[in-house]
Amino acid sequence: MSRVSRGEAALLALLLVAAFATYHAMRLPGLVGLINDDGLYALYAKALVTGQGYVSLQWPEHPPAIRYPIGWPAVLAAAMAGAADPAAWAARCQWAAAAAGTLFVGVSYLYLRRHLEPGPALAAAAAVAFGAKTVELGSHVLSDLPFGALSLGALLVLESALPGHASPDVPAPPGHASPDVPGPPGLRGRFPARLACAGLLCGLAFLTRYAAVALIAAAVASLAIRRDFRGLLVFAAACGLIAAPWLAGPAAAGAA
Repeated sequence: MSRVSRGEAALLALLLVAAFATYHAMRLPGLVGLINDDGLYALYAKALVTGQGYVSLQWPEHPPAIRYPIGWPAVLAAAMAGAADPAAWAARCQWAAAAAGTLFVGVSYLYLRRHLEPGPALAAAAAVAFGAKTVELGSHVLSDLPFGALSLGALLVLESALPGHASPDVPAPPGHASPDVPGPPGLRGRFPARLACAGLLCGLAFLTRYAAVALIAAAVASLAIRRDFRGLLVFAAACGLIAAPWLAGPAAAGAA
């Protein structure tokens, strides 16, 4: 991906502002819970922000809430903090959902820009931003778009870290004509900081939706196939740093 020009950055900024405005305009002000899941996310966030822990308020006994991981409800709880009443809670959740949708569009553009020239990348990002399903998800308090932003961001960083997927802007390793040619064992894992970042993003994606297991498994398999065991250790440690406390704590307690 070549350096982003001022004109390209300005067009991207306009796209992001338009996307946020669209998602916010399409919401039903102060109304959350039309799609079941968004109501559950809001209830879990309410439990967190009121100091009751991560529990299911919809049940009289308030059991641990393990149906969904804690990531998105925690973001909503942070957005709710300081709000005076349920209507304000709902409004802040909707602002957070619109912001998450905008983030998804921005990360989508970065991924597209890695593979396309500026014009086609912007056009494709606009198609993503204003697609019917994206607008629907961006106007409801759902975890799909924040999960999409995190998982796509993780994939973007992983591609830049793996020797076989290096960006054309990355200099070729010594003895190789192209960065797309995997290096020998001594050169594998030459971007451990990027793999750590990818692991953190995968861990955050897992805390948003359990479906991130597929992305984590694919990353582990890709590193193992390349025999990049140092990179695999870095990735797994970073991912585990985020995911392990949830798996060993609330999730384990709720499953017991």
